[in-house]
Amino acid sequence: MKKLPSNAGVSDDLRSRAEKLLRAKNGEVAKIPPTDVPRLVHELKVSRIELEMQNEELRQAQAAVAAARGRYAALYDSAPVGFFTLDRQGMIVEVNLTGVRLLGVGKSRLVHHRFSRWVAPEFQEICRGHLNQVFETGVRQSCELSLLPHAGPPFVAALESMAAPGEVGAGPYCRTAVSDITTRRQAKIDLNLKERLLDGVSDSIFLHDVDGHFIYVNEAAYKDRGYGREELLGKDVLALLPPDYAATREKVLQDLLAKGEIIFESANLRKDGSVMPVEIHARIINLDERQLILSVVRDITARRQTEQALRTAAQKWRTTFDAIGDAVCLLNPEGRVLQCNRAMADLVGKPFGDILGRHCRELVQGMIHSLEGCPLERMRQTLQREEIMLQAGDRWLLDMVDPILDEAGALIGAVHLITDLTTMKRAEAALRESEERFRAIFDQAAVGVAQVELATGRFLKINQKYCDIVGFTQEEMMATTSINLTHPDDLPAYLDHMRKLQDGLIRQFSLEKRYRRKDDSLVWVNLTVSPMWKVGAPAHHHIAVVEDISARKQAEAEVRRSLDKLHQTLKGTVAALANTVETKDPYTAGHQRRVAQLASAIARELAWSPHQVEGIQVLSFLHDMGKIAVPAEILSKPGRLTPYEFNLIKAHPQVGYDILKDIDFPWPVAQAVLQHHERLNGSGYPAGLTATEIIPEAKVLAVADVVEAMASHRPYRPARGIDKALEEVTLNQGELYDPEAVMACVKLFRESDFVFD
Repeated sequence: MKKLPSNAGVSDDLRSRAEKLLRAKNGEVAKIPPTDVPRLVHELKVSRIELEMQNEELRQAQAAVAAARGRYAALYDSAPVGFFTLDRQGMIVEVNLTGVRLLGVGKSRLVHHRFSRWVAPEFQEICRGHLNQVFETGVRQSCELSLLPHAGPPFVAALESMAAPGEVGAGPYCRTAVSDITTRRQAKIDLNLKERLLDGVSDSIFLHDVDGHFIYVNEAAYKDRGYGREELLGKDVLALLPPDYAATREKVLQDLLAKGEIIFESANLRKDGSVMPVEIHARIINLDERQLILSVVRDITARRQTEQALRTAAQKWRTTFDAIGDAVCLLNPEGRVLQCNRAMADLVGKPFGDILGRHCRELVQGMIHSLEGCPLERMRQTLQREEIMLQAGDRWLLDMVDPILDEAGALIGAVHLITDLTTMKRAEAALRESEERFRAIFDQAAVGVAQVELATGRFLKINQKYCDIVGFTQEEMMATTSINLTHPDDLPAYLDHMRKLQDGLIRQFSLEKRYRRKDDSLVWVNLTVSPMWKVGAPAHHHIAVVEDISARKQAEAEVRRSLDKLHQTLKGTVAALANTVETKDPYTAGHQRRVAQLASAIARELAWSPHQVEGIQVLSFLHDMGKIAVPAEILSKPGRLTPYEFNLIKAHPQVGYDILKDIDFPWPVAQAVLQHHERLNGSGYPAGLTATEIIPEAKVLAVADVVEAMASHRPYRPARGIDKALEEVTLNQGELYDPEAVMACVKLFRESDFVFD
């Protein structure tokens, strides 16, 4: 503590400062009138005396403060609790001597070190949260944690902390009082223990000395056994042990004294002589400076009955158990086998007698020699099914354990199931081999194969042959779609087929189309698309198989060109033959051409195919081919023909047939030429055929031939005109002429304004 300055020092200092002020204001002093000087001197003396008195009072106050500070320091250091001043980072700023003693380390090694350095690791998070709450809320906080002193055992400490203002310019501090509450905690534990000994708990509680004499029994303990409390107090534990269990007392006591705490199964004898199976949790305790044995005893009659019921059920279900192909056994809560089926005995290679009562771990380890991650142990923790995959030689086994719980949710047993998955594993291996073979076939196929996303056309997998066909690398193919590759002219048909495939209207399709290669050239392919179906789910992908058919397409084009050329040759030949007839009969020049024009129009009106229309045109050009055998003078005779001459004319259908019959036309040309003068009622020539015997081409040709002949000029008569011609065929339709052909012909002239060229 600093020493207060003396009065002389204060006066000298004041005088020095006063003189300095006076010199600064020397001009103003010189102006004071002489009459005022005595008064001013008197006032100065009074002021000096007042200052000296104030200085003395200040010195006395400082001395009192110093004395109080000393007393505070003594109280601070000798307080029964440790006082720590911590900054926001948890650094120790100040600590008293009790705090130093608690942590067993010098003050210099505490200040400027974190308080958490002496906090046990498991309480670090609690300590940080405690300090944060103090600084954030400003409200007093408390907690309990374990401290690790530099010397001595760990102890339980109670922390009481509050925020306090820091020095000028510094942040707030945390003032923390630390108390050793280890003894208080132990007393609390003892109190809880004594409270547990009170009546009202469901388990039986016994407290006896190491000699076995009861000191305390709770209500459940004596009532469940048919006794009064006083009947048991002071009695030996042997009074409750059946003779079969009394012999094990010494062994159990030795085990308890060695371990301090044990759990075991035993039995209690009721007052009426009945036996109660029990589970005993015993431990050594120190109470009132005495070593005693506390036993918590639970009646396990229900558990034993459940176990017996399980054994009985297992016997009744033996047939069912043995019929199960998987290995199954029933376990007690400790994992020992109560019952198992024939498959389990066969699996482990042991008779039933060597299995029942053994721990399931022994059986499994006997097959695989080691077991990590035991499903039974995990099931005990989770009370849910646990499983593990095991490999025993060349076999794969799925080991599963399911809990058996009572109505309260307590574990009373388990079902242990071992399934042999060897066949499935081998099937999986075979499937992998099959997939590898498929991949090899996929990659080495002579045609392009790809897996394509159905909705987008994006390539998912593609073999090298596909890439070779379109001229792109596999990476480039993965970045494009089948739509982008397709030639625009072929895209509508392709998309239409894809929509039908997606909608389930078709199951697959094949389509010839063009792909645009990387070098912009075109390649013709035959594309076959099949969806990749999954059972119970729609298809999302499809397999596309493409075959390069460019060479075939080129050959087809050559064939088409040859056919076109041959077709033109055929048409030229037909025209030449028709011209040959017309040179023989100049008066009917153009007749065959006009008949061909009208017959073709009638065929189109009847909705015949283009191929049939072309055929009717060809045979119309040649229908009078047989007139080449009729003398020209008869063909151009202006008067009536004699019977002989008319018979020559009537022979021309047969002559025409004989000329044309050996020519392989794609239409019935020769037959139509032979029948074009036949009539439906059989009055025609040369064979007198009726309606059902005349081919359709001959029926159309007959109508066109009559209409053109009547409408045109002939050497033996003038032209009668279209109206007369139509009247002729209309009046005789159904008798001489085919009604449909007649109606089509009339419609052409009356509604479609048909005219001969």
